[in-house]
Amino acid sequence: MSGGLFDYRDTGLCDDITGAYPQVGLNDAAQPELAKAVRTLNKLGDKDVSEICYDLFCLLHSFDWYRSGDTGRSDYEADVKAFKEKWLISTICCKDCENWDTEWISAGPIERHFCPILGLSTRDSFTCGRGEKRKDVP
Repeated sequence: MSGGLFDYRDTGLCDDITGAYPQVGLNDAAQPELAKAVRTLNKLGDKDVSEICYDLFCLLHSFDWYRSGDTGRSDYEADVKAFKEKWLISTICCKDCENWDTEWISAGPIERHFCPILGLSTRDSFTCGRGEKRKDVP
């Protein structure tokens, strides 16, 4: 039996809160479809919050499998990297440059805290993943 570090409570909570069971492998080919389903269900009343919670439960599930010996450390580290790239870097750099002011998360404190940790200058964070400059930065 896989996992068990959290007595399988993480799996049940994920289903209760987001409407889907967590998967290991945030880079898995099925992940976009699962995220879309969670966004459609939108049990938390905000599609981004629903999806980030689901992804966080998937990360916990990945940690559970790693610590239980079902997967290797590299699998868990790949999921941590995928989570950070999706929710920290892309949010800091803005998912939709035209609507930066309407993003659900405030970029200022996140930029100041995470950019040094990630090896980015705050100037680097003013360019999104598509290479576009943020509209509110000269």
